[in-house]
Parts: sequence; C-alpha cells; structure tokens
Amino acid sequence: MKPHSGMNAGCVLVAEYVDDGKDALAERLIALKGRRLPSSSGRKEYVLAEVEVGKSVTLTGSNRSDSVLKWGAIERVYTAASNGLTPTEVDNILREDPATHNASTMCALILALRNPGRIRD
Repeated sequence: MKPHSGMNAGCVLVAEYVDDGKDALAERLIALKGRRLPSSSGRKEYVLAEVEVGKSVTLTGSNRSDSVLKWGAIERVYTAASNGLTPTEVDNILREDPATHNASTMCALILALRNPGRIRD
C-alpha cells in the first residue's frame, strides 16, 4: 500500500471490519432460500420460501400453512439457543411474545443455521 501524502513513509492505515452478526445472519438465511430444513425430530421438513431481510422469514411445510417468523425473534433465538434446541426451548426464549413464532419451524430454522449438515437440497 502506498502511503497517503502527509503520512510517514512507514505508516499504513488499517481499517478493521467489525461484523455485528446481522449481515452474516442475513447472508446465511438468504443462502437457505428454497432449501429443505428438517424438524428437530427429523420427521417433518420445511422449505425456506422467503427472506425479507430485517423483517421476516417464511417457511412452508406439507399439510400446514406458512410460518412467518419475525426477524427479531430469529435473532433472539439464534443468540440464546443451546446446541440441543427444542421447540420447548424456543417457547421459553420467546415467552414474552408468543405470537412472534411457531416453535417447531423456528427450531428447524435455528438448528439448520447452527448445523449446516442438517440442510437438504
């Protein structure tokens, strides 16, 4: 790197990028669009149908209506969840606002984000 005028000849300006996790989460969710995500038990599958960055994620499943998961709820569960996440733990994490989630689909989404080996094409 060529020093900018006014800088000492041996100085190099270094900019540090700080990832707050939000952009990384959005990128990971967008990459999952159209992919199949197994439930925590593995008996059901959901498809990540839509990602509205900063707003919501929509998952579909056979024989059920779409689940629209709010962005803030996804961030809270992703941050607070254990590796052995269950729908009951999702309910406990989001107990103040139960209307923000469907525990089973939220669980499937977070497990897939934490363990990409669960994702199916």
